[in-house]
Amino acid sequence: VAGMTERDALCVVSFDEMSLRANLSYNITEDSVEGFEDFGSQGKTSRPANHALVFMVRGLMGKWKQPVGYFLSRDCTTADKLQTLLNECLQKVKAIGLQPKAIVCDQGPSNIRLYSNLGVTEDHPFFIHGGTNIYSMHDPPHLLKNTHSNLEKYVFEVKGEDGRKKHIKWAHIYAFYEHDSQLPIRKAHKLTRGHFVLNSFSKMRVNKAAQLLSHSVAAGVYTYAALGKLPGEAVYTAEFIEMVDGLFDSFNSRFFKDPKKLRRPMSEKSARHSLNHA
Repeated sequence: VAGMTERDALCVVSFDEMSLRANLSYNITEDSVEGFEDFGSQGKTSRPANHALVFMVRGLMGKWKQPVGYFLSRDCTTADKLQTLLNECLQKVKAIGLQPKAIVCDQGPSNIRLYSNLGVTEDHPFFIHGGTNIYSMHDPPHLLKNTHSNLEKYVFEVKGEDGRKKHIKWAHIYAFYEHDSQLPIRKAHKLTRGHFVLNSFSKMRVNKAAQLLSHSVAAGVYTYAALGKLPGEAVYTAEFIEMVDGLFDSFNSRFFKDPKKLRRPMSEKSARHSLNHA
């Protein structure tokens, strides 16, 4: 860290929790039994742990990442405990010279409550830590997977600029696939039946969601609707998919001259401003 430039020291703190199989083991070197709930400086308990919470710091501008701590808990870590651990993590990261600008996590119940406790809302997407704004967001791959999964189960209803209700339907996408899959040269050649028959494992795969909610699928659905092979309202589904694809591209910004405009860094003149109120 001491040799980093100010630019390279800009970073994001991310954290995630996973389930473990509870197991106790004897550490000969330390003469202790391991596997109990352990929150580091916040203390231990005698309850066998079945979850692990990991904090990682990653460069915003530089290509580096580093796990900085893990904790073991019995069941999911509560929002209050999570807030204490996050505050401790931010303090220690700042103490060594790094500059955290954001936190990222998934949409677990404790994380949702944490954001609420921190006062994070859609209109106020940050909290203040040590005089610094820390922007808070849910990780885009998780949001994409949730959108994919929920679209399979429900009809989405959105309100257009004219106030009219528009319906986004999984059935439109599947009907497009049924037509497209019969052609020798396809518009969406990556789509397979596996994108529509989802199980607990396939729902976790980001690439499945990204391939289905992509520009090529949006273009295909729109074309088939324009040609009368899909209901006219399918254009709303196509527009929704195009918007989601654009949002995902915006969160994958990496190069100044990326072929896809929405994957270029944000500026006052960038195309992504058209997505602000989508």
